[in-house]
Amino acid sequence: MKWLLFLLLSTSIFLNASDVKSLNATKINKYLSLNGIVVDIRSKQTQEKTGVIPESYKLPLVKEDEKSLKIWKFKLLKILKSAKRSFLLVDEDGTNSKKLAQRLKKDGFIQAIYLKGGFDNWKNNTK
Repeated sequence: MKWLLFLLLSTSIFLNASDVKSLNATKINKYLSLNGIVVDIRSKQTQEKTGVIPESYKLPLVKEDEKSLKIWKFKLLKILKSAKRSFLLVDEDGTNSKKLAQRLKKDGFIQAIYLKGGFDNWKNNTK
């Protein structure tokens, strides 16, 4: 019986972790007006070259090994003040931010969302 309960809980956690929400680039201004937190995970060089979304936090994710990710999550938590707070991850095209949001949700950052299409999509929608 205990194994069945464990299996059911594990499965639901896994399914919930992979089910992360996205935000369309056209809605980012509304998100920011509601005190939304935007975290740009692109490299510093890319941010300097292409620009950033106004009011976003620049928190590049350089390496994805366990130690680097632990340090990065600590810095993220300093920005958020709580792992329960909603925040939006931004990368170039939405691929890495979606994967990271899935990982962070699994790690207890339950309101992690990502920008659909990433910075490139946002940039194209602001022209």
